[in-house]
Amino acid sequence: MDHNKAFEFTEKLSIIIPAYNEEEGIESTIRELLDYEPLSGAEIIVVNDGSKDETYKKLKLFQGKITIVNHRTNRGYGSALVSGVKKSERELVAWYDADGQHRPCDLEKVVRTLYENKLDYCIGVRGKESYVEKSRVIGKAVLHQIVKWASDGGGGYRF
Repeated sequence: MDHNKAFEFTEKLSIIIPAYNEEEGIESTIRELLDYEPLSGAEIIVVNDGSKDETYKKLKLFQGKITIVNHRTNRGYGSALVSGVKKSERELVAWYDADGQHRPCDLEKVVRTLYENKLDYCIGVRGKESYVEKSRVIGKAVLHQIVKWASDGGGGYRF
């Protein structure tokens, strides 16, 4: 993969970032995307979903470089995605988490696969080498065990 030049299709790409109370990570997330050369030219739309912290203030630092959609109240993740897609002016749409848990190079791989294979959609799956926020490891392990325990092996649940 040639990481030194922007994809020929980035002018067709909108990156939607739903954000709710993400003041701690949103600035670095946006900066990483803006600084990642292979995705330069992509439209970045951040939907501030009624944040009660300083998320919106941090987003305004990037005015002119990103598009900001501001929900006055929290409508939820799905609604934030819909608002971002409606605002998009591009042919391809990807969404990206605001908390810094994803890497631009991983988004590049997903979008490249989508575009080069002319797919209708493409979902990235985390591998063992994927970044995992340390503070979420215990919670995810507990949730995994609960689901494993509750599953009857045939796709059903025994509650």
